[in-house]
Amino acid sequence: MIGTRSTIAVLVVIVAIGGLFSGYKINKNNVEAETKQISVSNSSIVKSYANFSKEKDNNSKINDLKNLIIDSKNYKNSSKTYAEVTKNYESKISNIRKYFTNNYDKNLADNSVDSDNKVVLSKQTKNLNLLSVTIKSEKDTTLSNSKSYDNYQSKITSAIDVNTSKIQVIDAIIAKAKKDSDAKIAAVKAITDKTNKYLDAKTTEVDKDERSEERRVGKE
Repeated sequence: MIGTRSTIAVLVVIVAIGGLFSGYKINKNNVEAETKQISVSNSSIVKSYANFSKEKDNNSKINDLKNLIIDSKNYKNSSKTYAEVTKNYESKISNIRKYFTNNYDKNLADNSVDSDNKVVLSKQTKNLNLLSVTIKSEKDTTLSNSKSYDNYQSKITSAIDVNTSKIQVIDAIIAKAKKDSDAKIAAVKAITDKTNKYLDAKTTEVDKDERSEERRVGKE
């Protein structure tokens, strides 16, 4: 009886050890598979980011960002996801969006410079309008939410309003200066005409006197 119990105990221990070993092997395989999947996904993300960095054309950069966003959404909706990969997607997308928003900010700052030159202000206003159109066309890709878009459009509108007001002031000053100049020209012309008329009259009078003198001398 004792021998039977010992045999059973040994068998239980052997089965338990076998189970532990088998479980360890399965777990090890799972860890390796997960590590490989994470590595493959992250390599794909790094490659996409590298392609974006190499691109010189803005439209190509936009397309690279669009594709990365689509890949990220598809990954999040897949049956098996890993936090490390998800965070990598979010980080790269955020970095790329920062590239575009930095350009927006620089463009906005460059065309909001204080100036009293109408040509400069007009050019700035034109560039700001183009920036507004660009952001509107790219917002669904380059901006993370509608609040960011509204904020940019608000800043652009304010900058355009400032430039427009300055141009109106300059136009008013130019109009007044022209009016004053025209008035001065008219005043000078009036004086000149009056002077010429006076001189013409004097010349006529002198001519008459000279002819009278000539006739008098001739009679003598």
